[in-house]
Amino acid sequence: MIAVLREGSDVEPINIWRLYSRTWKKWYRCVERNLSSLGLGVNDYSTIRILSEEGECNMAYLAEMLHVSQGWMTGLIDKLEERGLVRRVRGDEDRRVIKIAITDLGRQTFEKARETHMRFVEKSLKSFSKEELREFYRLIEKLSENIDEISQ
Repeated sequence: MIAVLREGSDVEPINIWRLYSRTWKKWYRCVERNLSSLGLGVNDYSTIRILSEEGECNMAYLAEMLHVSQGWMTGLIDKLEERGLVRRVRGDEDRRVIKIAITDLGRQTFEKARETHMRFVEKSLKSFSKEELREFYRLIEKLSENIDEISQ
């Protein structure tokens, strides 16, 4: 049951958490469904997005950006490499250094997925005014900063 907020009433922090958590899960499931129609998972998409935007990256950086372990990231890269979406590149100066790069197929796949993903995100936020979107962004950023503070 969703708690109804009455005008002038206080909002309990736990109800904010519950609503945010429930909404995030719904949003995430929709994103998963949209990307799976293109043969991608959310982490697949995030990985090829990072590589497309930033160029070659090392495994540790990708793992940090996706909030996963390096071991888990290695498995994901193995699968993306098998599909021809990414490739491992040895360092010129130090052959022990391995970076991950997006392939042409990976870039094409990302562009298709990005269009699908952006349409979904825009539709899900369409009822917000520009001012509401700015405020929403500001509030989520503030929440993120608070979480960063208490998680250190």
